[in-house]
Amino acid sequence: MPTSIGSLTWNGAQVLVLANKSGDAYLDAIAYDVMQRAKATAPLDTGFLRGSVYMASRLRSTYSSTPTTGRYLSSKTVKLVKREAIYGQPQPKAGNAFVVASAKYALYVEKKTKFLEMAWQHVIGNPGSFSIKTI
Repeated sequence: MPTSIGSLTWNGAQVLVLANKSGDAYLDAIAYDVMQRAKATAPLDTGFLRGSVYMASRLRSTYSSTPTTGRYLSSKTVKLVKREAIYGQPQPKAGNAFVVASAKYALYVEKKTKFLEMAWQHVIGNPGSFSIKTI
């Protein structure tokens, strides 16, 4: 089982300026809104991918609400399919926040659909530079 988690980070100058003024509370609010948008727009089959999206900041994390590895009903095949989660919660440093999809296949779906990137764009407009990383 891989030990990495697919995630998306953004290093835009505007967010950094506002984060410096408002501290971690600003980044926490952005990450939470992005998480909500990503959950609503991620492709849907079993619901596992949507459920695996969480946020983590210095103030809080929604990691505990993510689904565990197991069998889930596929709406496409109407059969139980195995879904795997990658465990391990990143701990953001001050001035950082993460939006993460812990489904093992999330990075592949992100590369095809850009659901995380589009969530960032919806919440904060033109994001500047995005990077997909494994952490």
